[in-house]
Amino acid sequence: MKFQQSVIDGPHAWLQQLTGNWHGTNKTWFEPGEPVSNKPIELVASSVLDGYFIQCSYQSQMQEHRM
Repeated sequence: MKFQQSVIDGPHAWLQQLTGNWHGTNKTWFEPGEPVSNKPIELVASSVLDGYFIQCSYQSQMQEHRM
């Protein structure tokens, strides 16, 4: 499949659906049981290099954990 066609109705078109701002929860475990960190996460997915790739940048926090 040529790239131009892939952007219209192939895998690269599917990738474009992932672009945008996403929000969720980041959970971190160091051992089985309850997570030690349960923080919000924000992700920005952007199309780069004329639609060849998706770049993901995210931000979150993690609680200090002493073992």
